[in-house]
Amino acid sequence: MQSFPEYGSVSTSGDEPVSEGDPLLGAVLAGRYRIEQLVGAGGMGAVYRAAHVHMRKAVAVKVLHREMAAFPEVVARFEREAVAGGRIDHPNVVSASDFGQLDNGSFYLVLEYVEGQSLAKLVESTGALSAPRALSIARQIAEALRAAHSAGIVHRDLKPENVMLVAKDERPDLVKVLDFGIAKIEVEAAAPQPALTRVGTVFGTPEYMSPEQARGELVDARADLYTVGVILFEMLSGVSPFKDDDLVVVLTRHLTADPPPLPADLDPQIAGLVRQLMRKNPNERVQSAHELIERIDAIVTAPVGSLGLAGDWRLGPAHSARVAMPSMELEAARLVTPAAGLAPTLLEQSVWGALPSASARKLLRRRVAIGPRTVALGSLGFAALGAALGIAAIVVFGARLFGGRSEVSGAGSAGARPADIELAQLVQRVEGGDPSALDKLGARPEQQRSLAVWRALAHRYAALGRFDESLNTYRSGAAAQPGLLEDRRLFRDVRMAAADPEAAEKALKFAAGSLGAPGADLLYEVWETSRGVPSRGALAKQARAYLDEDDERARASPALRLLLELGKSQREGCSSVKRWLERARAEGDARVIPALKRFDDRRGCGFLGLADCYACLRASKDLALTADSVAPRPAPTFD
Repeated sequence: MQSFPEYGSVSTSGDEPVSEGDPLLGAVLAGRYRIEQLVGAGGMGAVYRAAHVHMRKAVAVKVLHREMAAFPEVVARFEREAVAGGRIDHPNVVSASDFGQLDNGSFYLVLEYVEGQSLAKLVESTGALSAPRALSIARQIAEALRAAHSAGIVHRDLKPENVMLVAKDERPDLVKVLDFGIAKIEVEAAAPQPALTRVGTVFGTPEYMSPEQARGELVDARADLYTVGVILFEMLSGVSPFKDDDLVVVLTRHLTADPPPLPADLDPQIAGLVRQLMRKNPNERVQSAHELIERIDAIVTAPVGSLGLAGDWRLGPAHSARVAMPSMELEAARLVTPAAGLAPTLLEQSVWGALPSASARKLLRRRVAIGPRTVALGSLGFAALGAALGIAAIVVFGARLFGGRSEVSGAGSAGARPADIELAQLVQRVEGGDPSALDKLGARPEQQRSLAVWRALAHRYAALGRFDESLNTYRSGAAAQPGLLEDRRLFRDVRMAAADPEAAEKALKFAAGSLGAPGADLLYEVWETSRGVPSRGALAKQARAYLDEDDERARASPALRLLLELGKSQREGCSSVKRWLERARAEGDARVIPALKRFDDRRGCGFLGLADCYACLRASKDLALTADSVAPRPAPTFD
């Protein structure tokens, strides 16, 4: 795809900006944007630095060449970038503020003006980046994608050229993702989007294209995550994994080849994350930008690894890092503010709950030598403790996580059992996607499985599309370890299984029989999104049958019971609906809003169905008040 050159105080490649004789320089577009400087130009248009004449604020203005207006697909891409930039409000995304057409027929787009350099130029000039720097940039890209995906937008053309790095507030690499020109955008109540056909170039950028996009298939958010894996590979190695001058070779490698090995001295957790992001099968990848952020945080704050102490790199918007076991969810995790060097949070405050109290007191009061001085373990941040004690610390602090015991000798050494160390490492390998580790962990007798083992097995089976095994594992694991039912990934995995024709029946039965109120919400979500779709009619019918059972309604939340009772209120008439709306304002959530559309129809009752069924609502503001009341209460989600 043809992209405009990057804008800002950086040089551009390709066509050089030519300002002499440019009729737009000095002109005021749309009565409010004074064009000051040509930043870059290409075959489709140009990018200018401009100033809002009233607000005196710098902006970037993209202007399509007038002749490009004759190509509907070019205008569609331009408009799509405007829609995407306007819908995503996030500090890591270049925002769009205006879009329109000039008197001469040219289209223009007004964007946030940023100054910096592209990630492509950084890697070109410096080669491979350090692991902390690469993860910091990747995490911010994931933050941008989380905002985009939440708004129903899949970028589909991520590449280092579309990632701007800006120095701001002592941060050398503030990421700004741009160019949503071929984004896939979900628009409610709108006609299908026009197809973006090829205009002299390939659709997307082959070097960073997901396998499913290379095959011309429909893509979802996981295609963007594949591309993040390619970009992260390039940052860590200095070269993209499938680079070649032959376009066919590049696409073939995306479809069939494994990425080359990363540098041997790289932290294995990082290498494992890159490999998982670049799985050919979308079901085997990290499944969401949110999950990717959590994985990066777990690696960066891990007590052991090549990244050093917590606080060396500030990843989050609030400069916070989560104290957590790598690749696992430790219930005692806390948000702490890292400083340069050692994290200031005391161990007693951050991980006390994960230790047996007697062992904790002994361990935390022990003094260890760090450089020329000795300090109490309790005064160290968690990451510093990991650096001091090595992997044995994982086992000591993970004792409850794995359901075992860990005795600490007052004589001077932590009594970490080799079996516990091996199990911790095995679970980590399963979380990272190691197939041999999955087979080995799956062979572990059920009576010896801890919560972490059940969780790792069930989630990995689901990620591989082995939904029958995943559901069986979740069911057995929940019976042995009820805490498994509190894992949010369980509900996402069950929802994925419900969309699989072979596993749907078992998934719905599990949701109805074992998952309580959240399970009822999941059934409703399946029914609501499947009804009216001919190919999913049987699935919708089965989900509704469970919801209509008395036991399931008794388990449902008040908000869901309200939705399930709407049909009865409609049958009873307008006065009953009015009472239902009163309850909705007190108990309902955002799922009520689509249901309100049923009351817009002013026909359907009386003689020949010509009368208004809900005339009693017309003189009041009940519908608007109800919508305003429930809008701030989010509906349950399972992504």
